[in-house]
Amino acid sequence: MKFTVFEQIKKSLESVKRYALGEIGNVANATVEAVEEIAGELNQKADKPNYITVVIPVGGWQNDDFDYPNYYDIVVEGITENDRADILFLPESMKTAAECGFCNVTETLEGKIRVRAMSVPKKAITTEIRFNTNCDAINIEGVTMVELQNGLNQKADKTTVITELAKKLDKTDFTAENIGTMLEVAGWQSGGDMSEELQVKANKDLSNVEQSDFNNKFMVKGNIFIGNTATPLPLLTTGNGNIAIGIGDRILTAATTGYNNVAICYGALYYTKTAHDNIAIGQFALTKNQDGNSNVAIGQQASNTLKTGDFNTAVGYCALSGSTDCDNATAIGANANVTGDNQVQLGDTGVTVYAQKAVVTRSDARDKLDIEDSPLGLNFILKLRPCKYRMNSREAYFEKGQKRDFTATNDGSKAGKRPHYGLIAQEVKEAMNELNVDFAGYLDSKVDGGEDVLSLGYTEFIAPMIKAIQEQQNMIEELQKQVDILKQKINEVV
Repeated sequence: MKFTVFEQIKKSLESVKRYALGEIGNVANATVEAVEEIAGELNQKADKPNYITVVIPVGGWQNDDFDYPNYYDIVVEGITENDRADILFLPESMKTAAECGFCNVTETLEGKIRVRAMSVPKKAITTEIRFNTNCDAINIEGVTMVELQNGLNQKADKTTVITELAKKLDKTDFTAENIGTMLEVAGWQSGGDMSEELQVKANKDLSNVEQSDFNNKFMVKGNIFIGNTATPLPLLTTGNGNIAIGIGDRILTAATTGYNNVAICYGALYYTKTAHDNIAIGQFALTKNQDGNSNVAIGQQASNTLKTGDFNTAVGYCALSGSTDCDNATAIGANANVTGDNQVQLGDTGVTVYAQKAVVTRSDARDKLDIEDSPLGLNFILKLRPCKYRMNSREAYFEKGQKRDFTATNDGSKAGKRPHYGLIAQEVKEAMNELNVDFAGYLDSKVDGGEDVLSLGYTEFIAPMIKAIQEQQNMIEELQKQVDILKQKINEVV
């Protein structure tokens, strides 16, 4: 890989040689020609990037039903919906922009640029807007493209450039000794071939590059940032060991003291402030997490609503999306979610889980206490009602990306087609109440702060069923004895 810097050194040395030969006029004319070339391009084509500073006030904001509901329109004459505008926040406004959830993607409309935010900023935000347009004349706050070109042409006056260049260059600095020193700094040794030295430098392999060559380019206060944002990790104070990779400025943007976080892709860990040891890979993965620690989210919008939970794992599109505060939960698969802490969910309501072998449950006596015969048998089983039904999960009616609402309208339009056979959780609870017993096969997610969902662990029913079969067998054997006695008496009479 060739390094551009050495090519520039070579060109600079050639300029030094020309100057040493008294060719300062050539240098000045080349500078003027370059300026004139830029001005000429501006005169021919007005679609080059332009930068303007705009102060967005607190007042004048409106709202609608978009994901970023609050918007402000900046009037720009000549702009159209076919043009593009990019927005950058000045350092003094970074914190305000982060607090209001300012979107760095703009909308270009006829005669205006629309910016959006999650909430109205509490203070005015100073921005720099870069726009590309095919308009012949753009007027922003009274400055036209024609005026910009005229100003540049005035700056490109040859006489002024030559005069100023002569002032900057002191001929006494270009002594033989000084020129030799400059060449040695570039890598040339006295008596050596300078062109050969430059060629060696220009073809320097990356394996020889020192770590210090990259530290200032990719390191931010002990953190690694790779991307195109102008001000990476703007609010960071003492946080370190973070890695942020992606395009745009919404990657770990709000981080202050958080540490050992990894955020890859736009919007990943965007609101994270003090959290640590999180891994977010995918657009908007863990984007709203503020103080939750040791979470892993892989996939677009994976765990994108979690704010304070710890030790959660979400793998797949929108996995664990909608949950705001849960701990030690795992959701694997698109739209997979849990109803409370310490749960594992495989897939969403349309998924059937397959296994080549039986799912094994640990049942070692050394891992159990208070072992005794089951009090639940026929007395419990006979109170249960086996049912036939079709699944009509409330989760199928949730709006994606929104808070999980179990009170949402459930009209049966998304119900399954095949019949299922099982029990009703509410009826199992009634049987438990009648017998005044607790039974771990009945699960109410609300008990541990979860959602309004009742579930059954069918493996827990095996022991009561075995006990019921044993009780029935005892009854059968007792009846059989009575039958045998009656048969014997009948035979004696006959």
